[in-house]
Amino acid sequence: MEDVMEKCSKGKAFFGGDHIGLVNITFGSFLRWLSVIESMNGRKVLVGAKTPALVKWAEKFASDPNVKGVLSETEKLMEFAMVLQVKWKAAAAAPSDGIHFQSSKFMVSAWSLSLRNIMRSEDDEAKKAYFEEVEEGLVRMEDALEKCSKGKAFFGGDQIGLVDITFGSILRWLSAIEIMSGRKVFVEAKTPALVKWAQRFASDPNVKSVLPETQKLIEYANDLKIRWKAAAK
Repeated sequence: MEDVMEKCSKGKAFFGGDHIGLVNITFGSFLRWLSVIESMNGRKVLVGAKTPALVKWAEKFASDPNVKGVLSETEKLMEFAMVLQVKWKAAAAAPSDGIHFQSSKFMVSAWSLSLRNIMRSEDDEAKKAYFEEVEEGLVRMEDALEKCSKGKAFFGGDQIGLVDITFGSILRWLSAIEIMSGRKVFVEAKTPALVKWAQRFASDPNVKSVLPETQKLIEYANDLKIRWKAAAK
């Protein structure tokens, strides 16, 4: 990533140049979790001696006024991670958990691209196609939830697991884009089990403290749209 940063930024502040773009958001979303893992393991991996450009980028990214409002606090993520460790040790993961986790990662990556395209597109027909991709993915996750949970609260059973966290990470972004677009895609009529799962996941005391506020994401997304338009000229 250090090498990519130097090649893409061409000496400017961010991967795409002067403005925060998709690569910055994608990589930047892991920054707080990286800090958590470093703190919990007592080992620094993102250091100026090895990746000077990346460390400076991380500082600029995290200090951006629009980013600061939506990044979770490291301390809260650390508390959440420690709670999860206890839960995972208490409830051994099902043999199929790894398969479902990889599947959910692939699906979330695809949705992230679709959601980003919805944000960037000005064409209603193009937006419609991207929304259909998201809806199709939600139906597939509904089916996966019914098969994996076996009637219990979460994908892995009684406890929040890897699949819940992976999919749950886009919930607030999905809500933000629904509000911005005036179109509801995550509805109980189509995915009843998934909607109830989302309510349980978001209301978990450990999750609530680390999920960004939808309104802050909307403000951030609107700012990004302005930047993207300006950069396209």
